[in-house]
Amino acid sequence: MTKTDYEKYIRTDELFELMRPVDGLVTHDELLFQVTHQTAELWMKVVMHDVRSAIALMEENQLVEAANRFERAANIEAHMTRQLEILERMPPKEYVAIRRTLGKGSGQESPGFNELLGMGELIWPPLEATLKRRKLEIVEVLEAPYQHAEVHTLLRSLFELDQWFRSFRFAHFRLVERQIGAFVDSLKGAPAELLSHGMREHLLPELWAAVNQFTRQIKDAEGV
Repeated sequence: MTKTDYEKYIRTDELFELMRPVDGLVTHDELLFQVTHQTAELWMKVVMHDVRSAIALMEENQLVEAANRFERAANIEAHMTRQLEILERMPPKEYVAIRRTLGKGSGQESPGFNELLGMGELIWPPLEATLKRRKLEIVEVLEAPYQHAEVHTLLRSLFELDQWFRSFRFAHFRLVERQIGAFVDSLKGAPAELLSHGMREHLLPELWAAVNQFTRQIKDAEGV
């Protein structure tokens, strides 16, 4: 049968070959498990593509355009977070069968996830340079968001990017806790509870430190 232009462009035959054949599944939900993780890797590739593009725009002083890219990357993180909710419907018994096929595989080995972990290191230097060009501190922008509208829009997009990444990490921990428990050793030999530490880490800690500083300044000024 002749392939349509759509099939040729999306390369559906090659795409489906990357999945375990239905007649070779170890359990019904293995297809769901594999597709969820494969699509997550694809989405994380898009996130990094948009983040690198946003950084270039920021360096060119196109802050609104950069914010749009960062916001879209945050939207993708939100989508990945919600996508994990589908796996929460999978009975733990199903995961037991899938787990036996993973060897010592772990989500912590995800190339896409490990790239996302480095987003802050990529973003902060050009962001800091942008603030210096504008002769601004983050706290000043928080104090007068309308006066510094472009920079505030940029910072808001970065708060969302950071926040949704943490939400994704929490959703992953919640999924693991639900499927195998928080205090049972993972396939790497460490309890899943250790994942909870990552949920407290910020990509851009300077942003969140500035919010604390801003609030302290307000309290000190009002004598509260």
